[in-house]
Amino acid sequence: MTVGVFPDAWRALGGEEACSTLPPVLDEAFEGLDFAGDAAEGWVAFCQRLQAAWSTARPDIWHPAARISDWSTALTTRAALSGAGRSLRSIERKIKRFSGQTQRSLAFYSTFERLHELSRRSAEQPLAGIAADAGYSDQSHMGRAVRRATGFSPARLNKAIETEEPFWCYRLLGERF
Repeated sequence: MTVGVFPDAWRALGGEEACSTLPPVLDEAFEGLDFAGDAAEGWVAFCQRLQAAWSTARPDIWHPAARISDWSTALTTRAALSGAGRSLRSIERKIKRFSGQTQRSLAFYSTFERLHELSRRSAEQPLAGIAADAGYSDQSHMGRAVRRATGFSPARLNKAIETEEPFWCYRLLGERF
């Protein structure tokens, strides 16, 4: 079994910077896998222990600043300041060459990232309000963006997160749309 943990999550769970020893929380979660040969029960116990530990260790504030929006802003600045040609079209071509993405697609994912952060932070707020705060013209515009990014409508995605096994990681992270 292989389990991947991001460095910031590793530290939040009590791991050390050098990663030389397993955090006690993960050690306890792995103990849940030893269920008299029943892999399904062991997996459920592992997930429950890890989810309980992560719900207390998870930071209250999700910081999207170090994500796509900051990266795309830095990329645009680099494109504008590098080499000859400072026209808008020249900058767009450089962005495409540097990232493999168009400026429009980077803006789409940046807005979608903002939506994700708002939906997580404002779980009790109606979807129309979250859509407006994220910069979408209305709730249906947001729904089309969620479908484009994930392949699911917001309602179908939330239902899948709540009930379907392939979406367990979203439940673990406490996410929704």
